[in-house]
Amino acid sequence: MYDVFESQWENFDDHFVMAWAEGLTIEETARRLGADPATATPCPLAELPPFETEMLDVVTLIGEFGGWTLTLQVLMGDANDAEKLAALSAGGGRAIGIGWINGDNHRVNVAADGEEVFSERFADALRPGGPLAPHADGLSIPDRDEIPDDEDYPEAAVISTVLTAVGRYVGRQVDEEWLTRPHVAYLVRG
Repeated sequence: MYDVFESQWENFDDHFVMAWAEGLTIEETARRLGADPATATPCPLAELPPFETEMLDVVTLIGEFGGWTLTLQVLMGDANDAEKLAALSAGGGRAIGIGWINGDNHRVNVAADGEEVFSERFADALRPGGPLAPHADGLSIPDRDEIPDDEDYPEAAVISTVLTAVGRYVGRQVDEEWLTRPHVAYLVRG
């Protein structure tokens, strides 16, 4: 799965944020994230428009995802933080977000009905008691502390594993067809 993303966004491993929100439209997701509706531009991930951005502005792509919306933020983003996920889940919904910065700080955050209910490292989300544990059959992630110093962290495998577990959680896997289909890009001003 990692390779599919990387084929559509070359800096996928540097910084990436993804958030799924249950029961919202694209427009409502954008509103709750604070996106500028005037910037709405249909496009696939690989063709994000060259928005005129300031230092803290975030380029955001939002698409329908089988009863959920999926938000992708590249280069920087905050759709997976507690405040944004709480807003996305407000009113009885659920939201789940993942993200990383420069190959580190891999996190899963979950909110339900406007409240954050989980925020931990990828490996902890799949362990018993984690929100992805019921969806982790046959999946595992090594903790960074378990990797010998002379070995690289298997980032591509770890991200693919978490994407598989989240796909089971929301009922659909992200695939090449979704990534290459036009969705709606917005600018979230910082």
